[in-house]
Amino acid sequence: MYRPRLKREMPDTGCPSLSEALPAALRRTLLLGAALAVAAAVIWYAGAVLLYAFAGILVAVVLQTCAHWVSEKAHLGPRVSYWCVLIGVAGIAAAVVWLIAPRVESEGADLITQLPAGLARLRESIGNTSLGASILHLLQQRAAESAHRVRLASMGSSALDTLGGAIVALVVGLYGAADPDLYRAGLLRMIPQPGRAHAAKYLDRVTYTLRWWMFGQMVPMVVLALATMLGLWLMDIPLAFTLGLFTGLMIFIPYVGSLIAAIPTALIALLQSPMKMVWVLLLYICVHVAEGYALTPLVQRRAVRLPPVVTVLAQLLMWSIAGVLGAALATPLAAAALTVVSTALRDEKEPA
Repeated sequence: MYRPRLKREMPDTGCPSLSEALPAALRRTLLLGAALAVAAAVIWYAGAVLLYAFAGILVAVVLQTCAHWVSEKAHLGPRVSYWCVLIGVAGIAAAVVWLIAPRVESEGADLITQLPAGLARLRESIGNTSLGASILHLLQQRAAESAHRVRLASMGSSALDTLGGAIVALVVGLYGAADPDLYRAGLLRMIPQPGRAHAAKYLDRVTYTLRWWMFGQMVPMVVLALATMLGLWLMDIPLAFTLGLFTGLMIFIPYVGSLIAAIPTALIALLQSPMKMVWVLLLYICVHVAEGYALTPLVQRRAVRLPPVVTVLAQLLMWSIAGVLGAALATPLAAAALTVVSTALRDEKEPA
């Protein structure tokens, strides 16, 4: 006689499952750790691509903000406003290249030829003392070791990589600004439904921070370029136009960029006299103090203000990871990260 086999039931031991045994806070910590590990692996293997994509996002944020402003003021549609912005930017760029490029080219050639003479003059001034001679000897040894490792092929490869990355950033920025809602919706669609509203809030706040950080950097760049040009021209320093333009561009990298911009200007001034170099350094100190304590806080009052220590450490970290590109994008990356952290802390404090 057939007897059906009874299903053997597992005895109830009273032990909860792993998901029930772990506290909710520990589960969140483990998930966050796993996400950070995956993110670190992606950054390690594709860090340069991500940085160029982030640069493209910055370009898209600027273009989309300008298009939104044109749409509000001129009462035009988003597409028409975007094309108006593109045509305006292209026209301004063409006019700048037409008017400024010949002068920058000629003064840039003079700057390249005069910098070695300025370095030789500085080396001669420092080498007159025993301490200075020791420092110069140490620097020459370090420079020889570094030059031994540098190859012309690697420099050419870096230049090609930079050009390709700039093209990638420009393409990402143009397409991203053309239809930002499409890419925003696609990004949110990758997140599970319960967390989409939360992710959208984070995304909007990061976009807001990057928008105001970019415009907050552009104003000091223009003002400091003009102020430096005027100051150098009044002091009768050669190549004032190109040196002022270089200073304005370097302001995009806070703190470090100011130091980099001051070095060639001081060397050119030293060719005239040591006192001229002192006056040039005083000019840079004055304009950068005014920028750091008055102009930048005023124009960036809507953006995240990074402490100087955080900014410099972020630049050093990104420099060690990705070189010049990492240092240039370190501050907006730190601002975006600080926005995410501050938003998360604010959400923790809010009652459920």
